[in-house]
Amino acid sequence: MQRQRLFTASSLLIVASMVANAQSAPRSDEVTGMSGTVKVLPNTKIGQTTVVFTSNTPLSSNSNQIVFVLQEKNSSLPPAWSGKARVLTGDGFVAIVADAASGQNGLFMFSDRDVPRSLSNQSFHLFNVYGIARYGEAMPLTTRQIDCLASTGRISC
Repeated sequence: MQRQRLFTASSLLIVASMVANAQSAPRSDEVTGMSGTVKVLPNTKIGQTTVVFTSNTPLSSNSNQIVFVLQEKNSSLPPAWSGKARVLTGDGFVAIVADAASGQNGLFMFSDRDVPRSLSNQSFHLFNVYGIARYGEAMPLTTRQIDCLASTGRISC
C-alpha cells in the first residue's frame, strides 16, 4: 500500500511538471500562408466562428478547402462577411488578412501566445480562442456539414 501511494504521488508530480513545462514553452512564430476566398460565419449562441476557406490552389489531391472552427473565449465575435483574403496559420493562431476593400483583418489566437513577429506590423482585430479545429483538407465538407458546424459546432446535426 505504501509503495502504491509513493508511485501515485510520483506520477502526479511528473504529470504536473510536464504540464507546467508545456505551458511555459514558447510557441513557434512560424507562419504559413494561403490565398483564396473566405466566408466568416460567427455564432454568438455557441461562442464560435466558423471560417470556410477556399484556396486558389489545391491543398490536396481531393480538396482546396479548409474549414476552421474557432471557439472564442470572452471576446467579441467578428462580423459575418465573405471575400478574397489570405489565411495565415501557425502554432496557436489563425489570421485572416482581407483584401484592402473589406478591411476585415482578424487574428484568432490562444491567450498564452504573443502575436508572431512577422505579423506584428499588421493591424488586426484580436480574438482570444481556446479551441482551433480544422476540417476538409483531405476531403471537402458538404454544405450541410458546414451549416451544422456553423450552427451547432458539430459536423453533423
